[in-house]
Amino acid sequence: MPFTKVQIISRAFNLIGKGSISNIGTDQLSAAASDAFDLLLEADLSGGMWRFAADIIQLNQLVQVPIDSRFRYIYQLPSDYLKLIRLYPQTWDFEIYKDGKIYTNVNNNLFLEYIRMVDVTALPPYFVKYITHELASWLAASNAQQPALTQYLDQKTDIYRSQAMAFDAQNRPQTPMVSAPVISNRFIATVIAD
Repeated sequence: MPFTKVQIISRAFNLIGKGSISNIGTDQLSAAASDAFDLLLEADLSGGMWRFAADIIQLNQLVQVPIDSRFRYIYQLPSDYLKLIRLYPQTWDFEIYKDGKIYTNVNNNLFLEYIRMVDVTALPPYFVKYITHELASWLAASNAQQPALTQYLDQKTDIYRSQAMAFDAQNRPQTPMVSAPVISNRFIATVIAD
């Protein structure tokens, strides 16, 4: 079931004992909650490696010529870009500059794996649970009326963030360690020592 921004804020209000809301009104608390939610959502998405927010797209090469002589090509990053995961073909020869431009020497067919801004209704339930508690903790701290509640919500938020990250990590298969030189060389060191 998709959740809306109003539902998430309403649940956060319930956690701090403020009662449910049916819309984001003009009152100070719901307006502050709406602003805080937008900030927290973007900060959380850009601060983690959330697989539900990951996407791969082909970048558009611009005709503009870079001023910096180290690079020959400029590509436009997508408008929903928050954080780079990697480029395909794999390269470390790039710089990201203002206005969502990436300068590189890779010509044509540059793909970007990145974390993007996700619509609230596309957030998975485990992330909604976490961000609801994070928002409630933020609101409880900003009200500064119940420090014990803030501390309790902070602890719950940490637990729910860890759970959400564990659930989200299941969306990417584990890769086995192919090379373990430290372990492999233990036998050699033992033979040499004898």
